[in-house]
Order: sequence, then C-alpha cells, then structure tokens
Amino acid sequence: MKARFSCALTGSLWWKPYLLLVVLTLAIIGPMEYAMLTLQPQEQNPEVILWTFLFVIVMAILVTVVSAALTMVLARIAAPTVALGSARFSFDGKPGEYAKMNLTGILLTLLTFGFYGPWYYRNIIAYCVYHTEYAGTRGGFAGKPGKYLKYILLGLGVPIFIWTIAFGALVVGIMASSGDYNVDMSAILTATLISYVFLFLLMTPFIYLTYKWLINISWKNGAITLNARFFPSVFYIMGQILLCFVTFGIYLPALYVNMWRYLVGKTVYEENGAKAEFGFDGKTGSGFALLWGQFLLILVTVGIYSPWAAARCTRYFIENTFVETNGNDSLIAGS
Repeated sequence: MKARFSCALTGSLWWKPYLLLVVLTLAIIGPMEYAMLTLQPQEQNPEVILWTFLFVIVMAILVTVVSAALTMVLARIAAPTVALGSARFSFDGKPGEYAKMNLTGILLTLLTFGFYGPWYYRNIIAYCVYHTEYAGTRGGFAGKPGKYLKYILLGLGVPIFIWTIAFGALVVGIMASSGDYNVDMSAILTATLISYVFLFLLMTPFIYLTYKWLINISWKNGAITLNARFFPSVFYIMGQILLCFVTFGIYLPALYVNMWRYLVGKTVYEENGAKAEFGFDGKTGSGFALLWGQFLLILVTVGIYSPWAAARCTRYFIENTFVETNGNDSLIAGS
C-alpha cells in the first residue's frame, strides 16, 4: 500500500505570526549587527568592548527566545494542514513553555562553554516530537545526547582544528612568498575559497551522523530510523556540496531537493520485523525552479511574500512525500 502525504497550508493561514517573526527578528538582529560592525577594538577601551560583547550575547538570546515562541505558534497552525491517510497531524506545543526551555538551554550551554549543547538540542527535538500527534499517537525521540557530543567533538571539532592549522600555514606561506610589501591578496582570496570547500568536505561525516542521530523516533510499537550506510551517504553529500561551490551557490535549491529525496528515501519505519519505507518523487527541476522563484518573489516584495513562499515550498516537499507500507498498514490511519 502506498500512502501519500497531503498539505493544505497557505500563506493566508499564518501570515500574521510569520511576518511578526520576521519583523521582530530583524528588529533584534539589526542593533546587534550594528554594534558588531561599529566596534573597532583598536580605538575602544576594554570596558566598551566588554559591554558591546554582552549586548550582542543578550540580543542573540532574545532573538532565540522570541523566534522559539513564534515557532510554536506557526507549528500549531501548520500541523493540522498535513494529513496521511484518513487522519491529520496536530501539534500542541506551548509558546511560553518552549521559549522558557530555549532560554534555559542557552544559558546552560553558555555556562558550560558549549558542552550542554547536545542535551539542549536533544530536549528541543524531544519536545517537538512528543507534542506532535497523529491518529492518537505521539512519538518519542530516542537520540542520546552523549553520543551527539562525541559526534561534535570528533566530527566537527577535529576537522575545524585541522582546517585552522592548514589554512593558517597556507596564508603564512603565501605572505612569506610574496614579500613584506607585496602581499598577493588574490592568492589569499583563492586559498580562502578553496579551503572552505575542503572544510565543508571534511564536515560531511558530521552532517551524515547528525541526520542519523536526528531520524531516530519511536512510534507506536516500532521506530522510524535512517537506514543509510556511512560511506555512500558521505560521498553523496560531498557531491552535492561540490556542485554548490562549482555553481557559486546557484545549485543550492537543487541540493535541498536532492538531500530531502535521499534522506526520506533512506528512512524506514520498522515494527515487529516489518518495514514501511518512505519516499519522495518530486522532480529536481521543478523543485529548483520553485525555490528560486519563491526566493526572488521574497526579494521583490521586500520579505512581505515570505509566508506564502514558505507555504508553497512546504507543500511541495510534503505532497511529494509518501509511505510504502509493505504490509505494515498499521502506520496509516484508516488503512
């Protein structure tokens, strides 16, 4: 049995909270960016630098809390527009509760110099999964924060450390070969671009492990997991990243579509030995045109069209996603 998701989300359903989120985010980020741009350490005393730094931290926390609260409002509107079989999804997360959770998580992450981050991230995901309901069933997130901390340290920390040393040595070598007064800036810019390509490639195992960790949800008597092997997945992600760099970012919408197809196509629901397989049959070309078109409309309307753009893009991804039950029809309501 093949069951397709449906989505009835439109911009008119959520444009007020969506635009409010955009306006408040810009209103908070604007002063923060201005403070960072106008700060010139060589002309300021340490006290001014400290207060500017604290101001930026406070504003970053504020924008996170505000966006968290409004995200719950948007999710409560969007979830009931999504259906599978004869049942619709629902979401009952509370804006105040979610904002408080984010505030606590950010403060603990700062106080522990980032080490609480995986626990904070895990709590956020678990909250969203638990407050999502389908056909009277709520899920549970099974990802372990300790495991994700290991992924961060080995899959993210080590590549960044290696890249920093290699990039620093490369820049020093270029400057030394150029002489004291004739630094070749074009060579430095080229080296910077190439080094960022290698940095992203070094990070692909971490990207894969993050998705593997994220797609780990208990549901009914089974589990939804990512059934993707390490090396094929890493090489696939590398290829998508390289295409983005080669095309100077033009390929980015196609990357979103192809990554969604790959990850959804590797996601399975297993219960008592029976497997239901997810899939995505949206065309890369149509998705590429849709995403670029919506982005351009957002630019032309100075962001006003963004709720409608987000709704159209959401419908494209959801409506082209399906589940092949393979006899495990209990996953689909009404089957």
